[in-house]
Amino acid sequence: MKRVDFRLRLLLAAVLPSLLMAATLGVFWWNWTQQTLESALRERVTATARQLATAAEIPLFSGDVQSLSGMLDSIGGGDADLLGVGITDPRGVVLVKSGEAHGFTGTPPLSLTWRQEHDDPRWHLVLPVVPTPIYIDDMIRPGAASAADDPLVPLGYVVLDVSLQRLDSVRNNMLILGAVVITAAILLSIILMIRLARGVIRPLSRIIKGVEAMGKGELDARIENIQGEVFQPLANVINQMAEGVKLTQIEMQQRIDAATLELRQAKSRAEQEARIDSLTGLCNRRAFMERASDELLRARRYGHPLAVAMIDIDFFKRINDQWGHAIGDQVLMAFADILKKSMRAVDIIARIGGEEFVLMMTETPIEEAMQVAERIRKDVEAASLQLGDTRLQWTASFGITILYGDDYSVSTALVRADKALYRAKDAGRNRVEVDLQDVTTD
Repeated sequence: MKRVDFRLRLLLAAVLPSLLMAATLGVFWWNWTQQTLESALRERVTATARQLATAAEIPLFSGDVQSLSGMLDSIGGGDADLLGVGITDPRGVVLVKSGEAHGFTGTPPLSLTWRQEHDDPRWHLVLPVVPTPIYIDDMIRPGAASAADDPLVPLGYVVLDVSLQRLDSVRNNMLILGAVVITAAILLSIILMIRLARGVIRPLSRIIKGVEAMGKGELDARIENIQGEVFQPLANVINQMAEGVKLTQIEMQQRIDAATLELRQAKSRAEQEARIDSLTGLCNRRAFMERASDELLRARRYGHPLAVAMIDIDFFKRINDQWGHAIGDQVLMAFADILKKSMRAVDIIARIGGEEFVLMMTETPIEEAMQVAERIRKDVEAASLQLGDTRLQWTASFGITILYGDDYSVSTALVRADKALYRAKDAGRNRVEVDLQDVTTD
């Protein structure tokens, strides 16, 4: 780890909680300031509207517009947040106004109503002016409906347009002040953390540097000039560990080399056993399919002929039943030796079943494949095992095909060769049959 990276991480670990707390306080300060200022402005403007509505009740009832105008002049100039103040009749028609006050349209509101249009930097307040009922107990007869039960019809409405500019200005100033205070606190905490971290960063940096050197193989490296009750014992322990590692390095490396060699050998043996038939030493089905697939791709690319032969030892079950499986294994090994001696190194020979074998002859047209199969058949027919006074002989049947241009897998060719093999068995065994489907010869 680089020293700069370590210092940065240690600083972040010390300062990050302060930053998170500052961010939380900032969000709280923003919401609290917004809500508090808006609430205070609403309460103040509502109080002004209620005061004006109470004062305008008698002039509205008597139709004294001049008194209403005088009231508006005194109120409109006393509040910097009011863009305009107006008083309307019950239908919303403005009777008097001061500033930018407007009436309203639609159904008149019957209670205090705040409105704000989308993206409009002002509020619109409408407050109905209703007559204050006066009750005289002597005039209320028992059982008669109280006048308070009758709905009061507004005499008019007080309309106030409130500017939000000063609210925004005060809020921004408070937010700036809060940001300045929080930033100053963060900077102060960073300075303090840096001063406190120096006593930790320097010894830790030396320890980390020494450990990194040891990790890179520099076992002679040691951690020196470490002061402090905490870091000095740690450095001593690390130095002792380095001495122990240095003394055992050669022994450990030898053990690792020996274990690596053993693993490689075991892996090689496992791969060999997974692809080689243990009895005959030939490829098994898995190895044959892998190598044959590669040969098929190569033959398709370069246009070379590719022949496949399926071989089955005739009456092999009878040999096992009569002579036992040990003799049967000797027959299989002798047959495999004949195949090895008869085929080229580039050809693929595999045992894919009990007494079933397969050959893949590269760059071999069908005519040459037939000649090779016939030669092998004769060699098998002439071979024998001497069992005491008895001479054991056996034969084999062959089915041959070639891979066509539309063969995209070896399995399709094996199916055709297997069909030709069964024709050879049906025709009396000890013979070679060819699958000539769509094959043309010159």
